Order: sequence, then structure tokens, then C-alpha cells
Amino acid sequence: MLLIIPTEVPLSKKHLPWLTASLIIVTIASFFAFQMNDEKEQQKVFEYYVQSEQFTRELPYFEKYLLTKSANKHYYNVSEVYTKGPSRLYFMVFDHNFRRYLEQSFKEDSSIDVVEWRLANQEIKALLSQVTFYHYGIKYEDNRPVSLITHLFLHGDLFHLLGNMLVLFLFGFGIERLFGRIKLIIIYLLTGAAGASLFTLLDGTPYTPLLGASGAISGLMGAYIAYYGARKIRFFAWFGLYFNHFQWSALMVLAFWLIKELGYYLWGNQPNVAYLAHLGGLLSGALLGFLLKPRLTARLDEQHSTQNPPTSRYAEALDAIRQLDFDRARSDLLFTLKHHPDHEGCLKSLYNLEKTNTGSEKFKHAVNTLLAVHPRHDQLDEFILTVAQQHLGKHLSVSDLGIEQLFNLLTRQLRNDQVQSSTPHVAMAKKRFAEHPRLPQLLYEWSSALAKREKYRSAANELNYLANYYGETEYGKRAVNSLNEWRSKNIVS
Repeated sequence: MLLIIPTEVPLSKKHLPWLTASLIIVTIASFFAFQMNDEKEQQKVFEYYVQSEQFTRELPYFEKYLLTKSANKHYYNVSEVYTKGPSRLYFMVFDHNFRRYLEQSFKEDSSIDVVEWRLANQEIKALLSQVTFYHYGIKYEDNRPVSLITHLFLHGDLFHLLGNMLVLFLFGFGIERLFGRIKLIIIYLLTGAAGASLFTLLDGTPYTPLLGASGAISGLMGAYIAYYGARKIRFFAWFGLYFNHFQWSALMVLAFWLIKELGYYLWGNQPNVAYLAHLGGLLSGALLGFLLKPRLTARLDEQHSTQNPPTSRYAEALDAIRQLDFDRARSDLLFTLKHHPDHEGCLKSLYNLEKTNTGSEKFKHAVNTLLAVHPRHDQLDEFILTVAQQHLGKHLSVSDLGIEQLFNLLTRQLRNDQVQSSTPHVAMAKKRFAEHPRLPQLLYEWSSALAKREKYRSAANELNYLANYYGETEYGKRAVNSLNEWRSKNIVS
């Protein structure tokens, strides 16, 4: 198995993926509402086809049709076991090119037998319209515009449906967060149509309609990559029996996905998988992602920054506070912090402005903004640790903090020998953020802090945990060296 899933965008309670969830619900509902009777409706077509003697009438024409250039193009890899055995019934009914071949053959004939054939053929068309996958799927050279959309909500079977919905959720909520709901639905529908068009143009057959959301989901994957471009982002990768988290260039992963789908198309052994639809979705999704990537906000901020430098905006914020215009003050403070996130005076002013209502979302945001300051700015340690001591566990829970904020806080606590205060936070970090790239360093610093307090047994336990689970990292190797050194000195057994 080759699987790579991005984990850069976390699922957030504040940004619930309502549109992604709605797409999943509608797709599942469509399957159970419209496709559960497809086998029965298909069987009705076959029964009528045989009982009306259409099969007997059309069999000689089917054998001639298989010799045509058009048929040879689509049947060259279909075994004679299927075209000359019982399975030929399916091809004779569902191959719309063959149905057109018959109509053309009988076009000028008005004999009684042909009139009977035409009447029976009309009934077959009516019965086929009740087979959802055939009527609303994408058919080669016989597409209706509506089928470019409807085929996205149809699937071959329950496993096909559930697999697609899982991947739709994994990528959908990230796209919804990055691009917004309107752009998500635009990307989903357009890339689904693009993927289907590429597939039917180059690899479609007249007897097997294209079903499924795979092309559209591939489009979301392409758009996700286009948003980050060459930046390194976090991915979960599963290669056979090995799986782990990595940081890779987004474009490198797009190249991997494209090569993988192309390789499966050229050398794969799953003829029922529309790899070209995946390729078309990926490429069109990457293009749309680049074109629809949010840029307006960045340009407006840049323009406003040129007109009003951040330092002057801080002075305006202080003036607004003196005039009790707290909304304007808040706006100016946040603008300043966007350009100078470590501005000590601005951070303290924002905190003091919001602490009057410790139960508000604005207060939570202010604390997270404060904790987001990189630990290298150690001049803020005392203030930040005081704020954390006053409010964590009282007005805020650790779950209210972002990932980076929690790790920054732990780094400051350990640096300032606040081992007892950091203990529950380290346990939570191990449980909730096991894949975070900063966790190995944090655990190593945690074990060092324990060792300074001569809690060698606890420190050794942490080092063992680090060596076992993160042994390939720099800090996992340091943990092994520290344990060996302690054992040589009989500090631990």
C-alpha cells in the first residue's frame, strides 16, 4: 500500500467542515436511495431482453459488430469468454455503441420483424433508464452535461463508497478551511468533471459507465498541494508495513501522486479503477488551487502596512485605549502583532485589554497569541509563565491552546525549572501530539529537567520512551547515549 495524507491542517471545533460533511451525507444518501435496486432493475432488463427474443435477433449483429474498428478499440483486452459466453448479454444490452449500430443497421428497413424490434428496443431503453448507474453515470461518447455532476454521487459498491468518503473527509475539511466553502464546491465539481472528461476521452468504454467521486477527491488533493506550493508541510505516509509522519515539500508529494497514478494506469492490474480520472482531477485541482488561492487579504494588509507602519499603529492603539475605544485598539494591536509577533508592549496591552472578560473567545485568542511567541524571546518568560499560572486550569484549559502554543509553554516551563507545573502538560502532549516534530526535543528537555532534580528513575523512563518511539530522531539518539552513560556510572540499572 502507498498512502500519503497531509496533516498540516488540524480539525478544529471553531471551523467545523459543514460543507464537507454535507457532501459526504448527500453522497451516502444517494447510494442508498437510488442504487440499492440497481441489481434488480438490471435483472429486469436482462429478463425482458431474452423473453422478447431481442437477444436472438441481435446476436448475429453483435458478432458482426465485434469485427468493426470501433468495437476492436474497446474490446481488444476483453476475453472471448465474456464476449461469446453468458456475459455477452451484458455487453449487448449496455454497450450503447452497439445499440446505435443496431439502429443504423435497421434504419431503412420497415419490415414487420424490424418494427417489432423497434418496439422492444424502446421498452429496453425505458428499462435502462431505471438503472441508476447506467442512466446517470458517465458514458463514452454519449454524455449528457448533467452526468458530469451526477456521476460524482454514485458508486460501484459499498466499499467503493466508504473508501472515497474517508478520503473526501481527510482532504475536504482541509480545503474547506484553507479556501472556504464556496471555493471548495467549485473545485470539487469542476475537477470531478475534468477528471471524468479526461478518462472518457482516453480510456472510456461504451459499456462501462464511470462512477464515483475519485476524480473530484483527487482535485481536492491537487488544490491542497497548490495552496502550499514548495513549502514543507506535514504528511502521514504508509508504505507497505512502514508508516510514519514526515515533512516534505508539497510539490514533491504532488509529483509522487501523479507518478503513482500514471504508473498504475500503465502497469496496474485493476481495470475497474479510473486512474486517468485521478490524474485529470489532480492536474485540474492543482491549477484551480493556484488560481483560487486566497491572495486579496494579503495584498490589502500589505497595502495598509505601507500606509500605516506597524509601530505607528501601536501608538494609535495606545491612544485608542486612552479614549476607551477598545474595538479600534484591538484592531491596531492585532495588526501590529501580525507584523511584529514578539512586540512585548503590544502583547501586554492586548492581554490587559482582554483579561477583563476571561470567559470570552477574544481572551482565549489573546492568550494563544502570547504563547505563540517563539521561546527564543526569553525576555518574555516571566510574563508568559505568570499568565499561564494565573489562568490555565481556571479560565482556560490546555485543550484551548494550539499545538505550537502548548509546546512553547512547555519549553519555557522546563527552561525555568517549573517541572511540577509542566508535568500534566507533558503527559497531554505525549497523548495528543505524538506525531509533532517538536515532541522528541521536548521529551529530552523534560528528562534533563527531571535529572537536574535527581529524579533519575523518572528521567530514565522518559529517555527509554524517547529511544523506543523516536529512536531515528536526533533526540532519540541522544536519549540512547544518555542512558548508556548513566548505566556506565551506575546512576540507573
